[in-house]
Amino acid sequence: MIQLDKVSLYYRQDCPILSNVTLHIPQGSFCWLTGPSGIGKSTLLQMFHLEIMPNAGQLQILETNIHKNRRLTICHLKQRIGIIYQDFKLIPNLSIYNNIALPLRLQNTDESIVSRWTNRILQWMNLQNKAELYPRTLSGGEQQRVAIARAVIHRPDILLADEPTNALDEEQVLRLMDLFFDLNDLGCTIIIATHNDNLIHQFPAPRLKLNNGQIRIDDAFKT
Repeated sequence: MIQLDKVSLYYRQDCPILSNVTLHIPQGSFCWLTGPSGIGKSTLLQMFHLEIMPNAGQLQILETNIHKNRRLTICHLKQRIGIIYQDFKLIPNLSIYNNIALPLRLQNTDESIVSRWTNRILQWMNLQNKAELYPRTLSGGEQQRVAIARAVIHRPDILLADEPTNALDEEQVLRLMDLFFDLNDLGCTIIIATHNDNLIHQFPAPRLKLNNGQIRIDDAFKT
């Protein structure tokens, strides 16, 4: 669940990303996030990932008010959220295996489970032959698949994805969407920022339209 109560978010007060927005995204929702380039979609996802805080208003993530006992709250909640960045943000001095395994290790997961899950998702992403390589040696599409694997390996309660299909071919996009829907069926809330209208039309879902500091919802969330 993501709840905004009169939230404002801005770099400059005369150019808000959000202006006094109230919004409720139920747990287990699947939705698209759209809007013009440069309008702040990536920044909004970063706020949902608790990398930045709203300038005003109240934000609740997974039924937790993030403004109370902020440091401990954020540290705990971020372990329950996965994010796929548009520029991947892979750690350059870690191997592909260790990049993907990182969320599990941050949760102090037993290393035998880390190994089993990491090798399983490497194979699913067709990256098993890249496990010991480093991000700089991979193509853009391969790096994107690593970023996706890292974001989902710990089975997050919320998954945020910023243009996750940009570097993928058609077959990979369909496999990725199958993965997203499988996670959603398990109760994961998924928010995907995209400019790909064909993808939105192919997979209809509620649409959050960000523009002029407001969010308009096309199609109601199921309750």
